[in-house]
Amino acid sequence: MASGSPGEYRVELLSEVSRLIPGGEPDFAELANRSSLKDVAKVSGKSQTIALISLMVKNFCSSLNIVRSMNQDQLLECAIYLMDECRDFTMEDYLIMFTMAKRGKLGTVMDHVDIKVIADIHLEYIRHRQAAFKTINDSDRKRQREAHRDNLTAKDLEAGRDALATMNNFVKDFVNKEKIEDQNRINRNVSKRNAEIIKLVEDDAMNGIGPDKFMQEYYFKAIGL
Repeated sequence: MASGSPGEYRVELLSEVSRLIPGGEPDFAELANRSSLKDVAKVSGKSQTIALISLMVKNFCSSLNIVRSMNQDQLLECAIYLMDECRDFTMEDYLIMFTMAKRGKLGTVMDHVDIKVIADIHLEYIRHRQAAFKTINDSDRKRQREAHRDNLTAKDLEAGRDALATMNNFVKDFVNKEKIEDQNRINRNVSKRNAEIIKLVEDDAMNGIGPDKFMQEYYFKAIGL
């Protein structure tokens, strides 16, 4: 912002309303390109910055149909409060805040304005601002992910396909090995069982005991007949 008298600052700030709040919705992303109040205070001086905020508070009060407004001491007290609690705010933040408050978007002002009313408006604006910046940050992260995806080269895609093919082959080999091992285990069990049947039947035969029909069938199968 250019240097000048408080009146010039006030005119300059008011002319920003239509650009900072297009269609009635604040353009919070625009604030990222603005100097913070703390930086403005370093250049223009803290007293000058507080005087500008005081003018904004006075303009806000003058725009409302209230019974009791604030005197100069109260205006200064509110301006000092807003300077002390400005966080990373810009001068445009307070312009947006007071404009939203005039339009009833930050609570309802009754018959008077004092530092408590200003503090309530300030806290409600902070909630709006934080929610807006969260949406902006989420959108930025989404755009970054999409840009990263769109910038994948053919080499990256080919590497991904190769990795997938390698994994698929590994899974197939593992499954095939498991199947072979299962079949070998079955074959070993069958061979063991056949050997036991052969020994049992032949031992019985040596003792003059003939196998029953069931065991005889198994015996013939076991010896391959």
